[in-house]
Amino acid sequence: MALDGILLHKIVPELQKSLPLRIQKIWQISSTEVLFQVHGNYGKQQLLVSTHSEYNRLLFTKRSYPTPAEPGNFVMLLRKYLEGSIIESIEQAGLDRWCTFHVRRHNMLGDLEYLNMYVELMGKYANIILVNQDGVIIDALKRIPPFENQKRVIQPNARFTPTEPQDKKDPFVTHIVDESMSLTKQFAGFSPFLSREVEYRLSNGEYFADIMSEIEQSDSLYISETNDTLFHCIPLTSIGTCKKYPLFEAFDILYYHKEEKERIKSISGDIYHFVKKELKHQTTKLPR
Repeated sequence: MALDGILLHKIVPELQKSLPLRIQKIWQISSTEVLFQVHGNYGKQQLLVSTHSEYNRLLFTKRSYPTPAEPGNFVMLLRKYLEGSIIESIEQAGLDRWCTFHVRRHNMLGDLEYLNMYVELMGKYANIILVNQDGVIIDALKRIPPFENQKRVIQPNARFTPTEPQDKKDPFVTHIVDESMSLTKQFAGFSPFLSREVEYRLSNGEYFADIMSEIEQSDSLYISETNDTLFHCIPLTSIGTCKKYPLFEAFDILYYHKEEKERIKSISGDIYHFVKKELKHQTTKLPR
């Protein structure tokens, strides 16, 4: 199950508690994951951003991750611009699945600069985009050239265009439910799964305002005991028993080992192709 806007609404305030954050080190630990070592109100922490199509997420993690000896081009650029800089604020775009890291830094001349790092957690479109103070893209983890998307080009020197906001009601403000429409179509931040859970509760006599109050007050994640792809920040009454975990710990439980398998598969694949290439090269040198 993908992250929805309501869950990001729970994550961002937890990150904000540590602000301001000084970025000390940056690693790209896989093709879709970037790990930031930061220092803030709670000391040294690890901030993980995953842009995996299924496991995309944003959290403080205590898990250990392998750090590649050879950094890629994107992480080298992030190090150039962000190491030593200060994350002053983190802001979610309404209840959409993306947020902005507002960063302060001094350039090579000592001049003060402000950058924005956009973290977009929208399934297969998940991305990390670094933008200068003039709104021009410095670079992105996943580039999108004009021939792929003319409306929203994501590549160096293109002007950054934010994702268009959803024209939907804020469920924390408006509690009037149109029973002829699904909650996903009515309210911002709702995934189909959360919509089904809330609709089930409504059919069993609960009030929408009370459910939203429960969501707002939650600081945990509930994971189904029978299907670990189903989870949210309130008990899952529509699917049976579930286990309660602290928010960030739960995401590590859900995804750490799944992405670890993908990292191993990627590394082993690279080794296989290297050995195959070397074997072919050395075979041509054998006497005939």
